[in-house]
Amino acid sequence: MTKFNAHVDSLIEQYMSKGSHLPKCFANISKELPQYNPKQIRSRWKEKLDPNLCHEPLSSREKRFIIQWISTSKMIQRNDTIYWVRLRDELEIKFYKARPENLLKNYWYSRQRRLGGSAREGPSNKPAIPYLLNYH
Repeated sequence: MTKFNAHVDSLIEQYMSKGSHLPKCFANISKELPQYNPKQIRSRWKEKLDPNLCHEPLSSREKRFIIQWISTSKMIQRNDTIYWVRLRDELEIKFYKARPENLLKNYWYSRQRRLGGSAREGPSNKPAIPYLLNYH
């Protein structure tokens, strides 16, 4: 994969300022920058270049919101799927800051690694003790 550089970033920003409203804008940009596919360009835009993104560290209120949102979401869905786009959108509505998805994922998974063990699982439908010990 060809790495992005300041010149390429500048070109993507120029194209997006003119044509971000157009359908297939990332595909159109990749025609101008054939060394990158539309998915790579979209990712670069959504995670780094979009001027609406806030790259500051998460506040403690945002962290609490993320933890609560994921916990509630897992209980409602009864599975371990995390819908990062929904979380990002709801975080933006609540805190008026657009955050890169990877920032949210990195926060969550690094927190899970730090906690380790059963706290890592988060809420679950499984009982705390799956069975009672049989006494003879």
